Amino acid sequence: MDQEKMIERNWRVMVKISHLFFHFWRQTVLEKYGTEEADKLILSFWEKMGANTANSYLKIAKIDPDNLEQVAGGAARSSEIMGEKVTVEKDGDAYLLIHHECPWIESYREAGAPGMCKTGCDRWFAATVAAMSPGLGVETLSSLAVGDDKCVRKFYKNKVAK
Repeated sequence: MDQEKMIERNWRVMVKISHLFFHFWRQTVLEKYGTEEADKLILSFWEKMGANTANSYLKIAKIDPDNLEQVAGGAARSSEIMGEKVTVEKDGDAYLLIHHECPWIESYREAGAPGMCKTGCDRWFAATVAAMSPGLGVETLSSLAVGDDKCVRKFYKNKVAK
């Protein structure tokens, strides 16, 4: 096997390991604290991940926090790295990040929590965008986790009242 194929294979395995790590942590929290407290901790986890992602986008990727195309593109790149199949489309003054396939759907199902990834993803996207720029927003228009044929998130500039 050539080195490039080996690296790609190893990365796919690491993505699966990261999913397992998260799900074992989530299950441990559920067992220890119960559903209500676990839900709070899980949302806090995704908020911290979002804030960290925003920091990486700003400091490492040098994304302009007021450039919708760059912000949506950064989220698309993060998704691709994690094995998700995505596209970005311009939609008037906004950008749509469209997930056509996502391994989180299957990993949540395998972990006995089908459909629960939507809440985490929604929190991660919101936290990432909020930490990058108060002038931007993101909303979920559709979700694979609830049975839609794709996840669509709309990145937009917030309207500021004068």
